[in-house]
Amino acid sequence: MKRPLIERLDKSLLDHAVAAGTKDGGPDILDVYKLQALTEIHYYLKVEHDFSAAEVKALMQFQDPLEVAEACWEEHDPEYGFSICDLLDEIHADEMFPLVDPAGHELEQERLIREVKAVLDQNMTDYHNSLLVMDRAEIIHKCGEIAAMQDAHDFMKNSYIFEPGDAEALLKMEDPLRFVADLWPGEASELFDMGSHVGDAIEDAKKTMAEKERAARPGPAPSAEKPSIRVQLREAERTASQRPAQESRSKPDKSR
Repeated sequence: MKRPLIERLDKSLLDHAVAAGTKDGGPDILDVYKLQALTEIHYYLKVEHDFSAAEVKALMQFQDPLEVAEACWEEHDPEYGFSICDLLDEIHADEMFPLVDPAGHELEQERLIREVKAVLDQNMTDYHNSLLVMDRAEIIHKCGEIAAMQDAHDFMKNSYIFEPGDAEALLKMEDPLRFVADLWPGEASELFDMGSHVGDAIEDAKKTMAEKERAARPGPAPSAEKPSIRVQLREAERTASQRPAQESRSKPDKSR
């Protein structure tokens, strides 16, 4: 299942090595550190990581899956292991890194949004059916809730602008319509930026779901306590910037 991805990871590492070696003036120390970071994540992915089908599919959509995986590694929390799909969403990888087929990715997002809207329709149908078994007094008591459900349904179907990852998060919920309706401020909704209000709530829900999924996975990823390559790069830059001054101060005085 992962063989095509491994082949692309191999090619990516070799391409980066060639680019560093053929750089005008030759590679500098930062190039070496960057190549080291890519080499380490390449080895981990190829030899140790237990890929899920979703992770393979997710990485394969990028032009340089190794670079993307390295960015995910730098952002992961060792306590929760290395969940690539969650991390891709957290770092908004599809906005940061070029895709193999941007048009295909856009079509997939459109498909997910259609699926969400179908689920919202089903949620609304189920809610209507639940009202049919109530007496008039119960329905009158729920008039505020009914209005919120209807407004939320209409807003999500016709007005909400879906950001990357929103559809996936809503599809993971048992009742996404109820989730949105519970955010509804009633008659004051016209005074709110409901797009931002709902979007922020979905973003919080994504983080909560990601934390729960990570907590359910046993153990940290191998070498999780190793210092970040980015930290090493910053330290290398700091050391390189200080070295000329230090060398000039320590250079012996030949005039004596």
